[in-house]
Amino acid sequence: MNHAIEWEPGFWVRPDGCTLSMTEEDAKKFVDKYSDSIEHPAGAPVPVYIAPELYEEMKSKEYGTIWVSRSEEAKFVKERKLIYTEKRGGWVFRELSGMDNDSKQ
Repeated sequence: MNHAIEWEPGFWVRPDGCTLSMTEEDAKKFVDKYSDSIEHPAGAPVPVYIAPELYEEMKSKEYGTIWVSRSEEAKFVKERKLIYTEKRGGWVFRELSGMDNDSKQ
């Protein structure tokens, strides 16, 4: 999982969800392809466990990667469809319920 920031030159920067990729190589290819867009990685990739339906969706996407908004991420964590294996990275200006290390239990 890579967290991302959204930016508009000369305007603002803010946290903006994450990508879920099958492999680190898939994540790198995805980032390389979209590096000139407004989405940029923030922090280090974090290994995660995901629900089978998210895995199936990832298999059907280019570079085995799906975009997850901040609200979807919080929902998936709450529903235990996304489980962090370590502290998530990236720029976070506030924690969302269930999205810290305690959610791994």
